Amino acid sequence: MSQRKSVVVCCTLPEDGLRTRITEIEDTIAKQITEIRELDDGYALRFRAEPGIIEDLGRFIALERVCCAFLDFSLRVEAGDGPIWLELTGSGEAKSFLRPAIERWMARAVSPPGSRSPP
Repeated sequence: MSQRKSVVVCCTLPEDGLRTRITEIEDTIAKQITEIRELDDGYALRFRAEPGIIEDLGRFIALERVCCAFLDFSLRVEAGDGPIWLELTGSGEAKSFLRPAIERWMARAVSPPGSRSPP
């Protein structure tokens, strides 16, 4: 069993860079989320197997690893045309940090009623 390293929970982008990054995320991957599930240590985001989504998620992970080093990322691509899941996890503090963004993204998610778990 691995022990999680203690990493400060904060975004290292300057304020203007953070605003730009939030807009980029909400204009690309956030609007493609079809379901959000709360996990003990973060959130799982579901996406349809649409062209380009894996590349978009890969870029998202690469960029977020730099400014949000406290997050763990897990990308699962199900067989065939199955869904794609991105898990954003970390400490309890990391989950709290993610909550406002998740709530905004949840409002955009287009899943059947009852399939979203509240944060």
